[in-house]
Amino acid sequence: MNAYPTRAWLRSLMRSGVLFSVIAAVPLAIAALIIGGVEALIGCGLAAILAVGYFLAGVIGDSFAVRRADAVGMSLLLLGFGLRAAVVALILWALASNGLLEPATRQAGFVWTMLAMVIGWTVGVVRAHRSARLPIYSL
Repeated sequence: MNAYPTRAWLRSLMRSGVLFSVIAAVPLAIAALIIGGVEALIGCGLAAILAVGYFLAGVIGDSFAVRRADAVGMSLLLLGFGLRAAVVALILWALASNGLLEPATRQAGFVWTMLAMVIGWTVGVVRAHRSARLPIYSL
């Protein structure tokens, strides 16, 4: 059995994570549109783009790091996480400083959608890992 993630496994992981993120975010986006109007829906859309981009970059970047079962692989994994976190911080700073998150309803839509997508992604990834047939040790 191959101890490294295959392309099929990575596709399954991304598909499950994105699917559950969308399942969590769509009802919230509908509620945001009803309660907060178009401004809240714009916030939901901005959060969805940022969250999906972050998650997909994480799966792709981490797949390269886990192919090395040594200190270099762990360093790549941590470096990738730090780089993604820095990019998200820069994007959030740009959104806030340019007024794209200015109305309170847009901010609320952004925050609640981001929270729902993180929870949905986590559920999807845990589900994908539970059904995976990956060894936990190497002989």
